[in-house]
Amino acid sequence: MVAITFETEACSRCGGGGSYSFNLRDGDKCLKCNRSGLQTSRRGTAARKAYDTVMDGMIKTWSDVVAGDKVQIAVRKAGQGLVNRWIQVTSAVVHVDGKGVTVDYLTRGAEYQRSTDPVRVWDRAVYLAAVDRVRTMSGATVTDD
Repeated sequence: MVAITFETEACSRCGGGGSYSFNLRDGDKCLKCNRSGLQTSRRGTAARKAYDTVMDGMIKTWSDVVAGDKVQIAVRKAGQGLVNRWIQVTSAVVHVDGKGVTVDYLTRGAEYQRSTDPVRVWDRAVYLAAVDRVRTMSGATVTDD
């Protein structure tokens, strides 16, 4: 497996401290860096965009997904908000009614109902092409495990 790290720098709003102007809802949390004190540098942002552009080759509609595919969906995690996870689709059931087509996907005990929303479906060749693309860029570091 490969780990990709995109170049970061100190947050330009809070100066890297993670704290900025106080408000009652968020306290003094810097909303630009989410209290991390870091933001992606210009070179890191360019590398991330190049990576995402190649990875967009994995995007399909839910109606094209079949059982056995790995899909990337946002999962809500306590304390972290929405986190993207790769989850394998175990079954797909198509429902046709007067309103159109709805597809229910069962993944690890949780149902996700989608019809035309785009979804990223795992494709090893596209992933390796994305890794090769950012390997040559100055805003990203690729380490082989």
